[in-house]
Amino acid sequence: MSQWVVTEIVRTMDIQERVLVVEKFIRIALKCYYHANFSTLMQIIFALTSSPVARLKHTWELVNDEAYEIFQYLKHFASPTRNWKNLRDATRVMLECGCGQELGEMRICATCSMASLTIQDNPSTINEVYQRFQIGGCVPFLGLFLSELVMNAEHPTYIKPRAPSVGTTSSGSSSYTGSDSPRDTESQSSGSKSATPRSSNFKLSPTSVDTPLMVNFHKLRTLAVIIKRLVAFQTILTRRYPFVQDLVLYPLLEQRLEVWDETQVMSQSCRLE
Repeated sequence: MSQWVVTEIVRTMDIQERVLVVEKFIRIALKCYYHANFSTLMQIIFALTSSPVARLKHTWELVNDEAYEIFQYLKHFASPTRNWKNLRDATRVMLECGCGQELGEMRICATCSMASLTIQDNPSTINEVYQRFQIGGCVPFLGLFLSELVMNAEHPTYIKPRAPSVGTTSSGSSSYTGSDSPRDTESQSSGSKSATPRSSNFKLSPTSVDTPLMVNFHKLRTLAVIIKRLVAFQTILTRRYPFVQDLVLYPLLEQRLEVWDETQVMSQSCRLE
């Protein structure tokens, strides 16, 4: 979707119309923010901060101050700083509190409309916004779950058993090793019987050499929690939206949208400015 947003912006030749297109996508992003549609919000922010769009300085100079302030706020909310902390905290609260509690320090204006979009200094609760728009759903950003799955997959599935006297060095640190394959680890264990330890302080429990490998339940529990959260969004929160399908607009969205590749959008962006 982000590539489509970029295409729509750079394909607009007239600069005044292009400014209106940028402001329109900013308003759509703010609507997604109010509706807790973090997936679409992130795609729009990715598009607006991409190189072909961000380099259009003359276009951004003509964007009105109100829309630009909203864009800066949403960009801060979608920032990858501290492992996507703002977005991750908002997603967690949406799941744990059922979209009915505060989102910490998130500032939102409960009186906004598509005609007048502002972000006020007075903090409001996400619950007030939901009551105004009569919604209760949430669409998470899938990238958060994928990053968690990737990091969790780096841990070994099978580990050697550990005991107070197993695998400790003079500094007290553990020398535990793990493997994703019990066969690989067993071959390593058999080979280590004849190998000379790297440190003279290393002490291995006599019973641990022949002990079978153990399943890393911590990794599997973490995997289950991630999948459970994702399924909860798919089966519960994403179905709480009370929206009615637009029979005129929806068929148009099903049609093939024009999306340019990276080379095309960058070339067109350079021709514009």
